[in-house]
Amino acid sequence: TLKSFWAILSLSPAVLMPAVAFGAVANLITGGAISVPGYIVGCGISGMLYSLLAGQPMTFVGPTGLTLAFMVALHQFCGAFALPFIGMYSWVGVWTSAFLFLLAAGGAPALIRHCTQFTDDVFNSLLAVNFMYEAGRTLASSVTGPSTNLPMATLSINLALLTYVLVRGASSKVPKSPFGTPKLRKVVRDFGPPLCILFVSILCSLPSVSQFGVATMASSIPTAVEGIGWGFFAQRFADMAMVPLWAKMACVVPAAFLTGLFFLDQNISSRIVNSARHGMKKGPAYNMDCAALSAITMVLSLTGLPWMCGTTVQSLNHVSALTDYAEKGEKVHEDHDAPSAANGGVAKEKNPKEGSLPSSRSRNGRAVKSIVETRVTGFVIHAGVLMTIFALPVLRMIPVPVAAGIFFVLGRTVMSGNDFLYRIKELAMDKKFLDEDSFIQRVGRSVVFRYTAIQVLCLMGLWAMKSFNSTALFFPSVIGLLVMIRKALLPRLFSKEDLRVLDRAAS
Repeated sequence: TLKSFWAILSLSPAVLMPAVAFGAVANLITGGAISVPGYIVGCGISGMLYSLLAGQPMTFVGPTGLTLAFMVALHQFCGAFALPFIGMYSWVGVWTSAFLFLLAAGGAPALIRHCTQFTDDVFNSLLAVNFMYEAGRTLASSVTGPSTNLPMATLSINLALLTYVLVRGASSKVPKSPFGTPKLRKVVRDFGPPLCILFVSILCSLPSVSQFGVATMASSIPTAVEGIGWGFFAQRFADMAMVPLWAKMACVVPAAFLTGLFFLDQNISSRIVNSARHGMKKGPAYNMDCAALSAITMVLSLTGLPWMCGTTVQSLNHVSALTDYAEKGEKVHEDHDAPSAANGGVAKEKNPKEGSLPSSRSRNGRAVKSIVETRVTGFVIHAGVLMTIFALPVLRMIPVPVAAGIFFVLGRTVMSGNDFLYRIKELAMDKKFLDEDSFIQRVGRSVVFRYTAIQVLCLMGLWAMKSFNSTALFFPSVIGLLVMIRKALLPRLFSKEDLRVLDRAAS
């Protein structure tokens, strides 16, 4: 359909740019062991496979900041114990793939129902903070060094901020603007972000700007990729054979933690896509999604390509691009009794004692008229990403501050719709300026403060575990503790009514 065609054109750059940005960071930290071409190929192959194998192809898999943090921790561990990184990387991935398959076969994804808004908000806040951190680190790498001067550093920071303002404005502000026609606003939303990135890149290439020596991706991206033949695969298996037997067995431990990270990241992303507000007609298939991720992880691990898992931002952009929204004042029929992704494919019976069922409304409050559910767009988009491996000379021209700006945009996007961050804002506001349905007006400031403080402590614990080299490999285990805290601790500290208001997904 025409909508699918437009989605492919608009989303291809949005999927490619995070892979390039993450690849540049990984190349710097791992000394070239994981590079930009690897991220491009890995993102392309995994996305194509997932669109064919997964039960919910509307979800996208791609690079994430937490997966990168785990890879960096593994690289540091291998350096400390003089172990071959690529070989260890492959063995950890093989074990992780096996664990994911066992979880899928045993129906473990059904446990994701225990993840409520409490878990989602802390997890997404961790993603947002990590994106912001990577943005700062990427920007710092381009403005520090012996050849850096004040004009260059100032210009780099301004270019990163310009990228953020333009991309964020095109993707978020313009669609809500009263100016222009609905079609014009949609075109700006879909094609504005890649055009903004192109604009800033061209701006940096002008002689009056390039004279300041703003860093580009040239140091992270080669001009061409060596041919992949039997020798490449033979080298990968040779790397795995170099790992001592005890280390092969020991890889079970980090693989267990990585499995937990993938399990939560993938299923939380899929659950958000399957939300009732998106109006999906096909039911969820979490077991198939987990099995597909298992197969993808095996392929990526054996070839030494970076791991991929569910990405919330790209997945929601995919859903939004294939959705028709009702204009203001237009009535939409919402059939909640029909089998759908929201109720697991089973017709829902109405219960007069229950509140109203979730309506088919997007995160921005617009009613959903219809949505195109297809595997074609995901496959073609990631095939296009894979083909950009032949355009490395063009990607080398992208300024590093642009990559930093993209990380800022991703971080800000993940913050949207996060009740945890909204409650922090409420706590700083005067009560008389709050809406009647605000958290503080409904349960009181002290209750909101205690609930939010617990989430802040959880977020700080996750970040601390991720940041220290000695504990970075184990931080995914703390993510799993969020579920236990919600199920075991919070009911002792808050009433059922308070939790019904504060933890909306559980009500």
